[in-house]
Amino acid sequence: MKGIVVRLMAGEGIVRTTEGTCYRLSPVVWRRGGEPDVGDTVRFTVIGGAVAELRVPLVAARRGQLRRLLVQVETRLPTMIYGCYATAFLYGITMVMGVIAAYSYRDSGSEPWLESHYTYQIRLFWKTLPLFLAAVPLTFYYRTGTAIVLLTYLWVILKSLKGWRCLVERRPVS
Repeated sequence: MKGIVVRLMAGEGIVRTTEGTCYRLSPVVWRRGGEPDVGDTVRFTVIGGAVAELRVPLVAARRGQLRRLLVQVETRLPTMIYGCYATAFLYGITMVMGVIAAYSYRDSGSEPWLESHYTYQIRLFWKTLPLFLAAVPLTFYYRTGTAIVLLTYLWVILKSLKGWRCLVERRPVS
C-alpha cells in the first residue's frame, strides 16, 4: 500500500492511505530509508489493522534528516543568548550582546516556535533594564540597590532556564 505519515510522536504514529484509511505505526516496522517524518509518502504492508512493514523512500529519509539537522543548528543561537543572559551577573555586557543577537535573528527562524524564543528574549531584556537602571541610584543613596540587582539577576536566570527548557523541548515559550 501507499500512504502518508500524518502523525508521529516518539516513534509511534499514524499512516493514512490514499483512500483515507488510517493505520497504527510503531518504530519496529521501519525497514529501509531511516525514520519517517510527518508528511512523508511511504509504502507499507498491513497485518491485523497495524502497519507490519514500512519502507521510507531514501529521498524522504534524507529530507527528514536534513530537517532535524537544520532545527538542531537553529537552536544553537537561542541557547547562546540564554547563556549570555544567565552570565550577565558576571559580565553585564553579555545581556546587551544577547539582545542584539535576538533582534538580528528574530525573523530568521524556519519554525514559528523559534521566533517565540527570540521575542521572549527581547522582552526579558526590556523588562529587566528598568530594574537595573533603578538599582544604580538606589545603591548609592539608600543601599537597597544591591538587593534589587541580586533579585533581578535571580529572576533573569530563572526566566532564562524556563526559556532554555522550552527550547530543548522544541516548543514555544508561553
